[in-house]
Amino acid sequence: MKTTIELPDELFIAAKKRAAETRVTLKEIFERSLRRELHRAAKPKRTKRRPIRWVTAKGGLPPGMDVLDLRGWGIPLPCIAEFWSVVTHPASSGGPSSARSVSEFLKELIQSAGGIIWLPREAFWEHLVRAAADLRVQGARIFDLQIALTAFQNGATEIWTHDAGFVSLPGLTLHDPL
Repeated sequence: MKTTIELPDELFIAAKKRAAETRVTLKEIFERSLRRELHRAAKPKRTKRRPIRWVTAKGGLPPGMDVLDLRGWGIPLPCIAEFWSVVTHPASSGGPSSARSVSEFLKELIQSAGGIIWLPREAFWEHLVRAAADLRVQGARIFDLQIALTAFQNGATEIWTHDAGFVSLPGLTLHDPL
């Protein structure tokens, strides 16, 4: 369906810039933004939230982080698999976690804190291989790019990682929470 809308100049310019940076069409930018907004509006309101016990590394939460600010955040699906592989590994620090405890932790994190599991979007593989070629990504760093692209396609503006060599995309800010 085609329609005409009026936008403030600065919003239109920012959208065009984002489209150019990510090598997607302006239509994809608008569609993604509208879907994200509609998804948030369609989420059922929870009347009772169970608190999460936040465990952080030395130094606590990063300055300015408000864990009650639930404007929207998510975990790219590949991160779920990576998390699982680390915490259930027999050589994991403190011993491996059980499948049940990992499942319960993830469920609690998503349900109580209002997060979303982000899935790759349409034509993901094409965007991934194009970005990998453009950014000259080699070897296992393709998995970083897979995470970054999944997050970006779902509207993320920043990624939190302690991986100093994490491969990202232009337009995605990397933040080390530790």
